[in-house]
Amino acid sequence: MKTIQETGAWKNVGSRPFRHLSLSKQIQTLMKELGHLRRHPHKTLAPRSIQTREDNLRAFVETLMRLGHPLKSLLDIEQRHITDAIGEWKAKDLMVGTLHNRVAHLRWLTNVLDKPGLVRELEYYGIDAVDSDLASDDNEDKTWSGNLGAPLEFIMMATEIDSVVGMQLALIHQFGLTVMEAILIVPGRADRTVYLAVEDGAPQGRMRMVAIRTIEQREVLDKAKHLASKIYAHGRLTKPRATPTQSKNHLYYVLGKRLGITKALSGVTLDGLRRDFKINVRTLEEKTANSGSLSDNHSEKLCADRDVDN
Repeated sequence: MKTIQETGAWKNVGSRPFRHLSLSKQIQTLMKELGHLRRHPHKTLAPRSIQTREDNLRAFVETLMRLGHPLKSLLDIEQRHITDAIGEWKAKDLMVGTLHNRVAHLRWLTNVLDKPGLVRELEYYGIDAVDSDLASDDNEDKTWSGNLGAPLEFIMMATEIDSVVGMQLALIHQFGLTVMEAILIVPGRADRTVYLAVEDGAPQGRMRMVAIRTIEQREVLDKAKHLASKIYAHGRLTKPRATPTQSKNHLYYVLGKRLGITKALSGVTLDGLRRDFKINVRTLEEKTANSGSLSDNHSEKLCADRDVDN
């Protein structure tokens, strides 16, 4: 990956060398010169992802100031600064996806400053490495929460545009459904009290059970059942006479054309909402395991999602 030392900005930014710029100006210069770069030489970040990267770098500097370890220059970053900042973020109980994203951006920062290896693996800082099905080739977080902000805000905006699409997104967020599962599910039939039986739209028609762990999941499912009963005789979350393909295209239209959530515009796709679900599940299980205070009934709800043969 290209470093700041390899650019013209290293020696001259407004007649001043990079090392003599203020912290804010250094970050601004890095983003202007190199902010679009990823590990893959032929890939670049979307504008919104670039902004998220900059926001996380500024959060790093601000965190160090609050901790009483202000930097005079980004070139002065040491391992202790990285460790202290990450420790502070963990103490604030940030979501795992957010932590992954911030560590990835710190790793990018140290690489473009020609300090490769300064940011260590996630486990060194006491952060679980992301599951293999959530990992990416460049260690970039692909979740909505890590790139866009709170997913619920965008789900609410989608609901204002189209209540059916908003509910489909809410089910994806709360239960990790695929797009076709969210479109074809019959919420009233799938609700099994302590788990959601996902069958319609499932890959290869193989039913799987998604545990109902939280009040939020129950609330979303009850709303989905109510909405589905109003719009479709068979209780599906699709518009009358709309085919599954038409429903899918309409969902992507609302996401892309109305909300600007596309790979090109925001750096994330709808799959990022499923990634948020998986990370939230893992975070919840870690917290409940550490508390050791679950009843047998709740422990049963926390069982892993599993496939069931038809």
